[in-house]
This record gives sequence, structure tokens and C-alpha cells, in this order.
Amino acid sequence: ANFPEELLALLKTVEPDYGDDWAFLGTYAFAHHETGYFDESLRFAQRSLEIRPDNAIASHSVAHVFFETGDAVGGTDFLSDWLKGYDERAPYRVHLSWHHALFELATGHYERATALYENDIRPSVVARNLGTLADSASLMWRMKIYGEGEPSTSWAEVREIAMPAAEKPGPPFRDAHAALVFAAAGYTDEMGRMLDGLKAKSDGGDPLVREVTLPLIKGIDAFASGAYDDAVELLEPAFANLPRIGGSHAQREVFEDTLLEAYIRAGRFDGATELLNTRLKRRTSPRDMFWLGRTQAGLDAPSEAVDSLNEAESLWASADDPESRELSGLKQLARELAP
Repeated sequence: ANFPEELLALLKTVEPDYGDDWAFLGTYAFAHHETGYFDESLRFAQRSLEIRPDNAIASHSVAHVFFETGDAVGGTDFLSDWLKGYDERAPYRVHLSWHHALFELATGHYERATALYENDIRPSVVARNLGTLADSASLMWRMKIYGEGEPSTSWAEVREIAMPAAEKPGPPFRDAHAALVFAAAGYTDEMGRMLDGLKAKSDGGDPLVREVTLPLIKGIDAFASGAYDDAVELLEPAFANLPRIGGSHAQREVFEDTLLEAYIRAGRFDGATELLNTRLKRRTSPRDMFWLGRTQAGLDAPSEAVDSLNEAESLWASADDPESRELSGLKQLARELAP
């Protein structure tokens, strides 16, 4: 669970040997933002880009710093400009486009996020590989739970990449994202086979599967079935150990968002409040303020809820789709709570 700290400690031991190597600096920047050292991360990434302006390793870390500090507008501006000169065939193209889409979602630009998915992330357009599975599944799942609905394209092409997880358990990061596909699209047979395989591994003594992967995926399945209390009971214990599945904080946040939405839909507002307060101390987020408003409304604190909803609407002032289901829901709730 503490692998980000272990990674940073490891890289510190070899820093004197690498010096101004651009690839090392980009990797070093990654280890810093994953452990909360955002200024240091940006400094290392910018130095890497000074040495080699076209390197995606450092640009990836810059995108993460914008994400972690809640500057979605800055992240959009940076990636929109940087990606113009980046080869569409390059390995990081899909993933950086995913980061770009997350920034667009954060600012309420659903149409732009959908266009990025269709043109730069979608498996049938770009690449059918493990990285595309995580980027496609997590983006579409986010849109689904935010209330906007996923892009109109079929889940079937993402299912094709996820299918190995139904046949045999493997890397937990892959399996968790395959679960998003199976749960969202109603592929119950595939989900059942994956859960059977994971249970067998858990019963066989695999601690990672028992403590993290199996409850996480069962929680995703429960959420998609509308069993939100069950989802909370399953996701909560896995949440503390979530870094053990791998990936970055930005990638794992989709599971955190799922737990938050499960808290609210289950009426378990104390859990939602605690998690939201932790997130909002780290950065400002219009969506988190909307979630906080919904939570405060559930706790019968209408005045506080209206304040949170108004702040969320103000932060989403530049949204290009003011009639989206998410923003419409925000405005409707604010009207209902107004004195």
C-alpha cells in the first residue's frame, strides 16, 4: 500500500548517478507528485522538457500536477498545446488524451470529453491494448456515474480487451478496469466468471486478491446492480489498500469516486462527508462541491448545501453544456433547497 513512497525512496538513491538525464527526471517527477510533492515534481518535469521538449514522460507528470492541484483549466491548456506536435502513433498518445478528457470532464465540458474519447482514446480508432482498456473503461464509467451517460459507442469493443480477465485472473489493475466494463454494460456472464476465478485465488491463499481485488470488484458489481449499501460494505475495506492494485492516484480515483457515489446513493452521508473533506483539503473541485451539497442536503443542512451547490455552479461557469444532466441536477437541487 505504500509503494509510491517506496518508489520515491528508491529513485532518491540513484539520483546522483542520473543527474540531468531527461528520462530519469520525468520518472523522478512522477514519484514526487504521487507522494504529494507537487512543486518538486513540476520542477523536475520542466527541467526534463527543457532538455527534450517532445518527451511524454515529463509531460505526463506535468498533467498529473495539474490534476492533483485541481487546475483543470491549466491542464487543458497545457495538453491542448503540447499534444499538437505529438505523434498520434506514440505510446503515450492515448493516455495523455485520457488526461485531457479528465480535465474537460472536471470543467463540465462533456462534449469535448466525448470527442476526445471518440477520436483519440476509443479502442477501435486507436489501439486495442491493456492501456486502452484502463483509459476507455475508467472514462466511460466516470461519465456514467456522474449522471451524464457514457459515449454513444458500444462497450463491446472495450469488452474485447477486457475478456482475458474473465478467463483467468491477472494483474489487479487490469482486472479492476475489466470489472468496470462488465458491470457497466451488463456482461453478467463475464463478471461471474471473473469473480469465480478471483474467489478461487482468494481461497488458495492469495492475500492481494482476498484483501483488495475481490472486494473491490464485488463492490463495483454491487454498485452497478443498485445495491449501494453492499457496495459501500465491499469498497470501504478495499479503499485503504487501493494503491496495491498499481497505477497512479489519478487512475485509482475512479474507484474512489465510485465509493463516494455509493455513500450518497445509500444515504450514508457521514462516510461521504469524511471522504469529501479529505479531498477538498487537497484541492478545489466543482464536482466535489456538488457531491458535498448533495451530502449536506441528505444531512438536512439546506443552508450549507445551497452554499456548496452555488460554489459548484460558479466553478462550472464555463461549462459548454449547461443543460447536461449533472448541471441540471445541481440546479434542480438548489431550487428545491432554496428558502
